[in-house]
Amino acid sequence: MTMNDQPASEAATRRALLGLALLLMLLALPPGQALRFATPAAYGHSGAFEIFLFLSGMLLAPPLTRVFQEAGAIAGLTRAAHRVWQIYWRYLGAVLISALIAIAVLGAPSAEALAPIGLAGIATDPAAALLSLTVLSAQPGFFAALPCYLMVLALSPLLIGLARVVPWAAPAASLALYVASQFAPIAPEAWRYDPLAWQLVFYVGFALGAGWISVSLTNRTLFWAAAAVLAASAATAPDGAIGGLWRGDAAWLEAERGFGPARAVHFAALAFLAAIVAPSIHTRLAQAAPWMTRRLERIGAQALVGLVALHPIAALCGAAAASAGNGFLTIALAGLAGAALLSLAAETALWFESPPWSRPPERASRAA
Repeated sequence: MTMNDQPASEAATRRALLGLALLLMLLALPPGQALRFATPAAYGHSGAFEIFLFLSGMLLAPPLTRVFQEAGAIAGLTRAAHRVWQIYWRYLGAVLISALIAIAVLGAPSAEALAPIGLAGIATDPAAALLSLTVLSAQPGFFAALPCYLMVLALSPLLIGLARVVPWAAPAASLALYVASQFAPIAPEAWRYDPLAWQLVFYVGFALGAGWISVSLTNRTLFWAAAAVLAASAATAPDGAIGGLWRGDAAWLEAERGFGPARAVHFAALAFLAAIVAPSIHTRLAQAAPWMTRRLERIGAQALVGLVALHPIAALCGAAAASAGNGFLTIALAGLAGAALLSLAAETALWFESPPWSRPPERASRAA
């Protein structure tokens, strides 16, 4: 069995993992950072954002490549552009709503109130701050995931076009862009994530989902190599909960902004082992706690909504926790409240996708 050649039920597993990744990303934002020990980043070089990008690529590949194949390049390009536009205006909305939440909970629009979410500039120089946010020249770390995802997705027509000529050309081009970004980065220093580096995670998942490449899950050599990488990463990750045994000068190996090679190798190992064990874990969890599995799958089914909602939710929970003293118990309760709000956002989006007024009356459907 290969990573891109699994039963249809794997789609549900991937959605559940995507929902879990969004919850872990919530813990990585203030105030949830106090709960960082519960995230993958505490035990290795990569974290939840890598999981999100990888699974988003896998799940987006089949429908997007189908549009290119069945409706043509113009329709495919339009579909990709529409998706990028959706992310852009939702990003701006998330920034605005988060700022309003922080101001409402913590008081007047001061730099101190907005600093925890990286928007202090709105209080000191509103015009310059809003302009830089609009043109993406400034990307506060609190919101950096959305602009990165936007720019990564913008590359999809180019790579799909390459794959229509030769399937392996697309992942090869993605790898070439990644290597180039390591030696000649062109992203502004203000950006938390270099999209030319981080696109590798998304398009490896995309290539697997589209069937351009495959990885055998029965290769024992790869299994033990991946296990060794995870063990070594847990021991050497400088910010890990149990790591820090090695301190070197090669910070670029694990750089977050440029998606350093150490992060890439760690995530590849994590993804390989997760592809092996996740289906059985998902099945057992569905039997033991079906409500939890269902919630994760529904959050994952609304990944873009979840990614956008993360930021206002984290801003609200962070402001509430700060006003209550930022104790560990307070932060834990804020994290639980954030998870509930994230689930509510997904359920609301699903409801609006099939609202009652769009369904035929029950009597009419019976007559039919």
